[in-house]
Amino acid sequence: MKYLIFSDTHLTEKFEPKKFKFLKNIITPADKVIIAGDFYDQYFTSLNKVLNSDWKPLLDLLRKKKAVYIPGNHDLLVGDDSEYSFCQKIVPEYKFKSGKVEIVVRHGHKLAPGFEKFKFLPKKLRNFISRIHNLTESILTAIFGWLGANMYLYRYLDLWKTIKIKKKKDTDQWWILGHIHLPYFNEKIRYLNTGFINHGLASYVLIEDGKIKLKKEGY
Repeated sequence: MKYLIFSDTHLTEKFEPKKFKFLKNIITPADKVIIAGDFYDQYFTSLNKVLNSDWKPLLDLLRKKKAVYIPGNHDLLVGDDSEYSFCQKIVPEYKFKSGKVEIVVRHGHKLAPGFEKFKFLPKKLRNFISRIHNLTESILTAIFGWLGANMYLYRYLDLWKTIKIKKKKDTDQWWILGHIHLPYFNEKIRYLNTGFINHGLASYVLIEDGKIKLKKEGY
């Protein structure tokens, strides 16, 4: 079975043809699709707007693939099962085996909260900060590519924190997380971060017969 794992697409109701084509191309050949959080972005839109936008063919494809959805910190559950419009199962984490390899997939925000540490701030202020952050990231990636996406110090701090937790657990289980937008693969400790699919850059995970690959591309 061929597994596809991706996260942090941060969709809004604004349709992006290049992102749509890229996602369709990687989803179509997969046998199992796992969305590891931040599929859409509640700081910019609502799920209802996304569901009723030109993204619908992509949502239909995910539903057809019986996608597993792990909500993140930017796409919290709305409470009326609307998310089942694009997936079959909604879980806080997803465990499975590929070959002899045990794998658990999470979003990662509960291990390294990042921006979520500032929940005490008014929602409008958090929305504003998120928008500025997104704009800055889009500019940096447009100029510097992957280097621009990796310029944020706090992401390395969050990465270090999750690696520390993984080492302490010392299990043979692979951890695959989203959340920090930082593609990272460490076979020694069996830890991987999916990165993101946004601003013309894409990183995602393919797993088949126990072989795990982290792919990085542009779109």
